[in-house]
Amino acid sequence: FFYLLETMAKWGEGDPRWIVEERPDHANVNNWHWTEKNAYPWSKEYVKRVLEGFEFEGEDGKVTFSDVELEGEATASNRKAKLIFFYELELGLSWKGKTSDGKSCSGKVKVPNLSEEYDPDEYDVSVTMKSDATPAKSKVKEMVKEQGAEIIREKLTAWHKALREEFTQGMILPSAKKEEAEKSAKKVNEGVVIHKENALPKSSSSSTTSDTAEPLTLTKFTIQDQFLCSPADLFLCLIDENRVKAYTQADAKIDGKIGGAFTMFNNNVSGVIKDLIPNERLALAWRLNTWPEGHFSNVTIQLREGKGQTHLTLNQTGVPTNDSDRAKIGWKQHQFERIKGMFGFGTGIMM
Repeated sequence: FFYLLETMAKWGEGDPRWIVEERPDHANVNNWHWTEKNAYPWSKEYVKRVLEGFEFEGEDGKVTFSDVELEGEATASNRKAKLIFFYELELGLSWKGKTSDGKSCSGKVKVPNLSEEYDPDEYDVSVTMKSDATPAKSKVKEMVKEQGAEIIREKLTAWHKALREEFTQGMILPSAKKEEAEKSAKKVNEGVVIHKENALPKSSSSSTTSDTAEPLTLTKFTIQDQFLCSPADLFLCLIDENRVKAYTQADAKIDGKIGGAFTMFNNNVSGVIKDLIPNERLALAWRLNTWPEGHFSNVTIQLREGKGQTHLTLNQTGVPTNDSDRAKIGWKQHQFERIKGMFGFGTGIMM
């Protein structure tokens, strides 16, 4: 289930990854290595700045936003001059209103699905009111649900754009040559992949040209399973290259550390290890080789020790809808069942 370890650079054969002298700081030559930047603090400050104290009004009254909070995680990563974004966020804020006849009312707004799976115009905006639901106050609430929700989506669209264009400045490093620098600068915008870009072709037709490209529809899924072994034993089965080769009966290359790349099933699956806590958690940027270039899904595997067994929960988001079943079958049949069969960890329980 791991991916994306290209052939290693060969010393003395002109491989550009060895040419560090082209950058005086010797930093991430040719943007080859996986780099990651925490986008959450910047996103939290940006969203609070554009929404805190925002006022709008209509025929039915006036509303002000306050107590803006953004919770969750967000990262921006660079791999070979491609920018990849992962974020799971929840926005909450308070609203205070005045009816057309001057009566006060208030409530809450929540946006629970700030994720790379959705475009800003697809975000759910839920509105509640704490005040008594008089006809006049209910009209203000409806104003928040319609006019206020549209304003929130507009502000989040601006955040979405700034995340790609402002926050990532400097993540793609220029080379010494002027032409390389110009090319890298363009890729800050042109090389961005946020799981759902209208310019990306559907994974089922890899030959689709830019003239016929269609939006990539995405989905997510969860797999739960149990193994008769310790979390340490199961974790090794997921990250140890020799064990993976043994139970998949296919070539695999795994650099088992944060930022390490991997390929599995003879390069049909590839990716990068985004985060790991030994024997407990594994987070991956994961792709099938038939997916549009630069498109990664987000995989999180949690291991929890039970009585004589280990409980595994896998969550995968950003999966092209046409390949959802294929990805699930790959995990269940070609990895988890084979781990049980080869190492004797079987329980026969899977959800």
